Amino acid sequence: MIRGAATKKKHPNPNGGWYSEFGHAEGLLETVLIARAMSTVIMAVCYDRTEGDIAKPYIVAACDTKLSSGFTSIPDSGFLKVQKVQLLSKWLLGFAGEPHHFTAIRARFGLSLRLLEDAVIEQASHTARDGDQVPSPAGYQVVEALKSVYTDYRNAIIRERFLDPLGLENAAQLAAMASHGIDVGDLIAEISHFDLGITLIMGGFADHGGIKMVTIDDDGLKDRYFSSPAYAIGNGKIHAMMHLNRLYQREASLKEAVYRVLEAKFLSEDADAVGSGTGMLILRQDCNVQYVTKESIAAFRPLWEVNSKMMQSELLDALSFSQPSIL
Repeated sequence: MIRGAATKKKHPNPNGGWYSEFGHAEGLLETVLIARAMSTVIMAVCYDRTEGDIAKPYIVAACDTKLSSGFTSIPDSGFLKVQKVQLLSKWLLGFAGEPHHFTAIRARFGLSLRLLEDAVIEQASHTARDGDQVPSPAGYQVVEALKSVYTDYRNAIIRERFLDPLGLENAAQLAAMASHGIDVGDLIAEISHFDLGITLIMGGFADHGGIKMVTIDDDGLKDRYFSSPAYAIGNGKIHAMMHLNRLYQREASLKEAVYRVLEAKFLSEDADAVGSGTGMLILRQDCNVQYVTKESIAAFRPLWEVNSKMMQSELLDALSFSQPSIL
Protein backbone atom coordinates (compact mmCIF):
# COMPACT_ATOMS: atom_id res chain seq x y z
CA MET A 1 0.00 0.00 0.00
CA ILE A 2 1.28 3.47 -0.85
CA ARG A 3 2.18 5.97 1.87
CA GLY A 4 -0.83 7.98 3.00
CA ALA A 5 -3.45 5.76 1.38
CA ALA A 6 -6.70 5.71 3.35
CA THR A 7 -8.15 2.57 4.86
CA LYS A 8 -11.60 2.43 6.39
CA LYS A 9 -12.89 0.60 9.43
CA LYS A 10 -16.49 0.63 10.56
CA HIS A 11 -17.26 1.11 14.24
CA PRO A 12 -20.59 1.27 16.06
CA ASN A 13 -21.71 4.81 16.75
CA PRO A 14 -22.97 5.14 20.35
CA ASN A 15 -25.61 7.59 19.06
CA GLY A 16 -26.92 5.13 16.48
CA GLY A 17 -25.72 4.20 12.99
CA TRP A 18 -22.01 3.93 12.33
CA TYR A 19 -18.97 6.05 11.73
CA SER A 20 -15.95 5.55 9.50
CA GLU A 21 -12.41 5.82 10.74
CA PHE A 22 -9.97 6.72 8.00
CA GLY A 23 -6.57 5.61 9.30
CA HIS A 24 -3.47 6.56 7.29
CA ALA A 25 -0.20 4.69 6.96
CA GLU A 26 2.23 5.05 9.87
CA GLY A 27 -0.48 6.80 11.91
CA LEU A 28 0.22 10.15 10.29
CA LEU A 29 -3.43 11.22 10.15
CA GLU A 30 -6.73 9.96 11.45
CA THR A 31 -10.12 11.54 10.91
CA VAL A 32 -13.34 10.34 12.47
CA LEU A 33 -16.62 11.22 10.76
CA ILE A 34 -20.24 10.53 11.52
CA ALA A 35 -21.71 9.03 8.36
CA ARG A 36 -25.16 10.58 8.71
CA ALA A 37 -26.27 13.03 11.36
CA MET A 38 -29.69 12.22 12.81
CA SER A 39 -32.48 14.43 11.46
CA THR A 40 -35.98 14.68 10.12
CA VAL A 41 -36.73 17.17 7.36
CA ILE A 42 -40.14 17.21 5.68
CA MET A 43 -41.26 19.17 2.63
CA ALA A 44 -44.82 19.19 1.27
CA VAL A 45 -46.78 20.88 -1.51
CA CYS A 46 -50.15 22.43 -0.67
CA TYR A 47 -52.84 23.88 -2.96
CA ASP A 48 -55.23 25.90 -0.79
CA ARG A 49 -58.68 26.66 -2.29
CA THR A 50 -60.31 28.06 0.86
CA GLU A 51 -60.31 31.63 -0.49
CA GLY A 52 -61.84 30.91 -3.91
CA ASP A 53 -61.76 28.65 -6.92
CA ILE A 54 -58.15 29.47 -7.78
CA ALA A 55 -55.76 27.40 -5.71
CA LYS A 56 -52.97 29.16 -3.85
CA PRO A 57 -49.79 27.06 -3.87
CA TYR A 58 -47.51 26.79 -0.84
CA ILE A 59 -44.54 24.71 0.17
CA VAL A 60 -44.67 23.65 3.81
CA ALA A 61 -41.48 22.47 5.51
CA ALA A 62 -40.66 21.16 8.98
CA CYS A 63 -37.49 19.92 10.65
CA ASP A 64 -36.05 18.99 13.98
CA THR A 65 -33.62 21.51 15.41
CA LYS A 66 -31.18 19.04 16.92
CA LEU A 67 -27.75 19.82 15.52
CA SER A 68 -25.14 17.08 15.31
CA SER A 69 -21.61 17.14 13.96
CA GLY A 70 -19.04 14.52 14.77
CA PHE A 71 -19.61 13.52 18.40
CA THR A 72 -21.12 16.92 19.31
CA SER A 73 -24.88 17.27 19.61
CA ILE A 74 -27.10 20.22 20.63
CA PRO A 75 -30.64 18.97 21.43
CA ASP A 76 -32.48 22.18 20.44
CA SER A 77 -30.12 24.52 18.61
CA GLY A 78 -32.84 26.61 17.00
CA PHE A 79 -31.02 26.10 13.70
CA LEU A 80 -33.44 25.51 10.81
CA LYS A 81 -32.41 22.64 8.56
CA VAL A 82 -34.62 24.12 5.82
CA GLN A 83 -33.73 27.59 4.55
CA LYS A 84 -34.32 29.88 1.60
CA VAL A 85 -31.50 29.56 -0.88
CA GLN A 86 -31.17 33.34 -1.09
CA LEU A 87 -33.10 36.44 -0.09
CA LEU A 88 -35.25 36.84 -3.22
CA SER A 89 -35.32 33.16 -4.02
CA LYS A 90 -38.45 31.07 -4.52
CA TRP A 91 -36.58 27.95 -3.45
CA LEU A 92 -36.11 26.14 -0.14
CA LEU A 93 -33.15 23.87 0.54
CA GLY A 94 -33.06 21.41 3.44
CA PHE A 95 -30.57 18.82 4.62
CA ALA A 96 -30.01 15.76 6.74
CA GLY A 97 -26.36 15.23 7.52
CA GLU A 98 -23.26 17.25 8.30
CA PRO A 99 -24.18 20.95 8.73
CA HIS A 100 -20.85 22.28 7.42
CA HIS A 101 -21.46 20.52 4.10
CA PHE A 102 -24.92 22.11 3.90
CA THR A 103 -23.55 25.60 4.59
CA ALA A 104 -20.96 25.25 1.84
CA ILE A 105 -23.34 23.75 -0.72
CA ARG A 106 -26.07 26.32 0.01
CA ALA A 107 -23.62 29.19 -0.53
CA ARG A 108 -22.39 27.72 -3.82
CA PHE A 109 -25.92 26.98 -4.98
CA GLY A 110 -27.05 30.50 -4.11
CA LEU A 111 -24.29 31.93 -6.30
CA SER A 112 -25.10 29.50 -9.10
CA LEU A 113 -28.79 30.45 -8.93
CA ARG A 114 -27.99 34.17 -9.12
CA LEU A 115 -25.82 33.62 -12.19
CA LEU A 116 -28.57 31.52 -13.77
CA GLU A 117 -31.19 34.18 -13.08
CA ASP A 118 -28.95 36.89 -14.57
CA ALA A 119 -28.41 34.79 -17.69
CA VAL A 120 -32.16 34.22 -18.14
CA ILE A 121 -32.91 37.94 -17.73
CA GLU A 122 -30.13 38.88 -20.14
CA GLN A 123 -31.42 36.47 -22.75
CA ALA A 124 -35.00 37.69 -22.36
CA SER A 125 -33.98 41.35 -22.58
CA HIS A 126 -33.42 41.04 -26.33
CA THR A 127 -37.11 40.33 -26.95
CA ALA A 128 -38.73 41.91 -23.88
CA ARG A 129 -41.45 44.56 -24.19
CA ASP A 130 -42.58 47.16 -21.68
CA GLY A 131 -44.78 45.59 -19.02
CA ASP A 132 -43.35 42.08 -19.36
CA GLN A 133 -42.71 40.27 -16.09
CA VAL A 134 -39.12 39.58 -15.11
CA PRO A 135 -38.49 35.98 -16.20
CA SER A 136 -37.25 33.30 -13.85
CA PRO A 137 -35.27 30.14 -14.62
CA ALA A 138 -37.13 27.04 -15.71
CA GLY A 139 -37.49 24.38 -13.05
CA TYR A 140 -35.23 21.93 -14.87
CA GLN A 141 -32.49 24.59 -15.00
CA VAL A 142 -32.61 25.10 -11.22
CA VAL A 143 -32.55 21.35 -10.62
CA GLU A 144 -29.57 20.91 -12.95
CA ALA A 145 -27.77 23.76 -11.16
CA LEU A 146 -28.23 22.01 -7.80
CA LYS A 147 -27.03 18.70 -9.26
CA SER A 148 -23.94 20.38 -10.71
CA VAL A 149 -23.10 22.18 -7.44
CA TYR A 150 -23.52 18.99 -5.41
CA THR A 151 -21.36 16.94 -7.80
CA ASP A 152 -18.61 19.58 -7.97
CA TYR A 153 -18.56 19.93 -4.17
CA ARG A 154 -18.40 16.16 -3.64
CA ASN A 155 -15.53 15.86 -6.13
CA ALA A 156 -13.70 18.70 -4.37
CA ILE A 157 -13.98 16.88 -1.03
CA ILE A 158 -12.67 13.68 -2.62
CA ARG A 159 -9.69 15.56 -4.07
CA GLU A 160 -8.95 17.22 -0.73
CA ARG A 161 -9.26 14.04 1.31
CA PHE A 162 -7.74 11.41 -0.94
CA LEU A 163 -5.80 12.93 -3.83
CA ASP A 164 -4.13 16.11 -2.54
CA PRO A 165 -2.11 14.26 0.17
CA LEU A 166 -0.59 12.19 -2.66
CA GLY A 167 0.04 15.13 -4.96
CA LEU A 168 -2.53 13.87 -7.47
CA GLU A 169 -4.86 16.10 -9.47
CA ASN A 170 -7.56 13.60 -10.45
CA ALA A 171 -8.68 10.01 -9.99
CA ALA A 172 -7.53 9.08 -13.50
CA GLN A 173 -3.95 9.31 -12.25
CA LEU A 174 -4.69 6.49 -9.82
CA ALA A 175 -5.57 4.23 -12.74
CA ALA A 176 -2.26 5.15 -14.36
CA MET A 177 -0.43 4.27 -11.15
CA ALA A 178 -2.23 0.94 -10.99
CA SER A 179 -1.19 0.19 -14.59
CA HIS A 180 2.44 0.61 -13.48
CA GLY A 181 2.03 -2.00 -10.75
CA ILE A 182 1.51 0.37 -7.79
CA ASP A 183 -1.03 -1.01 -5.33
CA VAL A 184 -3.77 1.60 -5.12
CA GLY A 185 -6.73 -0.79 -5.15
CA ASP A 186 -7.86 0.04 -1.62
CA LEU A 187 -7.73 3.75 -2.30
CA ILE A 188 -9.70 3.41 -5.55
CA ALA A 189 -12.34 1.36 -3.71
CA GLU A 190 -12.47 3.96 -0.94
CA ILE A 191 -13.12 6.76 -3.43
CA SER A 192 -15.69 4.67 -5.28
CA HIS A 193 -17.68 4.05 -2.08
CA PHE A 194 -17.13 7.49 -0.54
CA ASP A 195 -20.20 8.81 1.31
CA LEU A 196 -20.38 12.60 1.58
CA GLY A 197 -22.73 12.14 4.53
CA ILE A 198 -25.54 14.47 3.49
CA THR A 199 -28.92 14.29 1.78
CA LEU A 200 -30.52 17.44 0.35
CA ILE A 201 -34.16 18.19 -0.38
CA MET A 202 -35.17 21.18 -2.49
CA GLY A 203 -38.58 22.60 -3.31
CA GLY A 204 -39.69 25.78 -4.96
CA PHE A 205 -41.56 27.71 -7.62
CA ALA A 206 -40.19 27.72 -11.14
CA ASP A 207 -41.27 29.65 -14.23
CA HIS A 208 -45.02 30.00 -14.85
CA GLY A 209 -45.76 28.92 -11.25
CA GLY A 210 -44.58 25.36 -11.71
CA ILE A 211 -43.41 23.54 -8.59
CA LYS A 212 -40.39 21.31 -8.26
CA MET A 213 -39.38 19.05 -5.36
CA VAL A 214 -36.26 16.89 -5.56
CA THR A 215 -33.75 15.09 -3.36
CA ILE A 216 -30.07 14.49 -4.02
CA ASP A 217 -27.38 12.43 -2.31
CA ASP A 218 -24.61 10.06 -3.34
CA ASP A 219 -27.19 7.81 -5.03
CA GLY A 220 -28.15 10.63 -7.40
CA LEU A 221 -30.95 13.13 -7.95
CA LYS A 222 -34.60 12.03 -7.72
CA ASP A 223 -37.80 13.90 -8.58
CA ARG A 224 -40.25 13.72 -5.65
CA TYR A 225 -43.03 16.07 -6.79
CA PHE A 226 -44.85 13.61 -9.04
CA SER A 227 -44.49 10.58 -6.77
CA SER A 228 -45.85 12.17 -3.61
CA PRO A 229 -47.14 15.58 -2.44
CA ALA A 230 -44.94 15.27 0.65
CA TYR A 231 -41.51 13.79 1.24
CA ALA A 232 -39.11 13.36 4.15
CA ILE A 233 -35.38 12.78 4.52
CA GLY A 234 -33.20 11.84 7.46
CA ASN A 235 -33.29 9.26 10.19
CA GLY A 236 -37.00 9.89 10.84
CA LYS A 237 -37.98 9.45 7.18
CA ILE A 238 -39.78 6.11 7.52
CA HIS A 239 -41.92 7.21 10.47
CA ALA A 240 -42.85 10.48 8.76
CA MET A 241 -43.59 8.92 5.37
CA MET A 242 -45.83 6.20 6.78
CA HIS A 243 -48.05 8.97 8.15
CA LEU A 244 -47.83 11.31 5.16
CA ASN A 245 -48.53 8.60 2.58
CA ARG A 246 -51.68 7.66 4.45
CA LEU A 247 -53.14 11.05 5.36
CA TYR A 248 -51.50 13.96 3.56
CA GLN A 249 -53.49 15.48 0.70
CA ARG A 250 -52.12 17.87 -1.90
CA GLU A 251 -55.35 19.92 -1.96
CA ALA A 252 -56.03 21.05 1.58
CA SER A 253 -56.22 24.28 3.50
CA LEU A 254 -52.85 25.69 4.51
CA LYS A 255 -53.57 25.03 8.19
CA GLU A 256 -54.54 21.42 7.44
CA ALA A 257 -51.31 20.95 5.50
CA VAL A 258 -49.29 22.45 8.37
CA TYR A 259 -51.15 20.18 10.79
CA ARG A 260 -50.28 17.00 8.86
CA VAL A 261 -46.64 17.96 8.33
CA LEU A 262 -46.22 18.94 11.99
CA GLU A 263 -47.88 15.70 13.05
CA ALA A 264 -45.48 13.74 10.82
CA LYS A 265 -42.55 15.53 12.46
CA PHE A 266 -43.78 14.57 15.93
CA LEU A 267 -44.23 10.93 14.88
CA SER A 268 -40.73 10.85 13.38
CA GLU A 269 -39.32 11.47 16.85
CA ASP A 270 -39.80 7.73 17.49
CA ALA A 271 -36.70 7.22 15.33
CA ASP A 272 -33.35 7.11 17.10
CA ALA A 273 -31.82 10.48 17.97
CA VAL A 274 -34.38 12.72 16.19
CA GLY A 275 -34.77 15.86 18.29
CA SER A 276 -38.07 17.08 19.72
CA GLY A 277 -37.25 20.72 18.94
CA THR A 278 -39.22 21.72 15.85
CA GLY A 279 -38.89 24.46 13.26
CA MET A 280 -41.46 25.11 10.56
CA LEU A 281 -41.83 27.51 7.66
CA ILE A 282 -44.06 28.14 4.65
CA LEU A 283 -42.81 29.37 1.27
CA ARG A 284 -45.28 31.44 -0.73
CA GLN A 285 -45.30 31.91 -4.50
CA ASP A 286 -44.33 35.59 -4.09
CA CYS A 287 -41.05 34.35 -2.48
CA ASN A 288 -42.11 35.52 1.00
CA VAL A 289 -41.96 33.09 3.90
CA GLN A 290 -44.06 32.62 7.02
CA TYR A 291 -42.93 30.80 10.13
CA VAL A 292 -45.10 28.69 12.38
CA THR A 293 -44.33 30.29 15.72
CA LYS A 294 -42.50 28.34 18.40
CA GLU A 295 -45.22 29.33 20.87
CA SER A 296 -47.98 27.81 18.74
CA ILE A 297 -45.97 24.62 18.17
CA ALA A 298 -45.46 24.35 21.93
CA ALA A 299 -49.19 24.91 22.53
CA PHE A 300 -50.18 22.51 19.75
CA ARG A 301 -48.24 19.45 20.93
CA PRO A 302 -50.10 18.78 24.24
CA LEU A 303 -53.48 19.45 22.58
CA TRP A 304 -52.60 16.98 19.85
CA GLU A 305 -51.53 14.34 22.37
CA VAL A 306 -54.60 14.79 24.60
CA ASN A 307 -57.08 14.71 21.71
CA SER A 308 -55.98 11.25 20.58
CA LYS A 309 -53.96 12.82 17.78
CA MET A 310 -57.10 13.60 15.75
CA MET A 311 -57.52 16.73 13.65
CA GLN A 312 -60.03 19.04 15.35
CA SER A 313 -60.88 22.71 14.94
CA GLU A 314 -59.33 23.71 18.26
CA LEU A 315 -56.04 22.15 17.20
CA LEU A 316 -56.08 24.05 13.92
CA ASP A 317 -56.87 27.25 15.84
CA ALA A 318 -53.78 26.68 18.00
CA LEU A 319 -51.54 27.11 14.95
CA SER A 320 -50.40 30.67 14.26
CA PHE A 321 -48.07 32.03 11.60
CA SER A 322 -45.76 34.99 11.43
CA GLN A 323 -46.45 37.76 8.94
CA PRO A 324 -45.12 37.11 5.41
CA SER A 325 -41.54 38.33 5.08
CA ILE A 326 -38.76 38.19 2.54
CA LEU A 327 -36.38 36.83 5.22
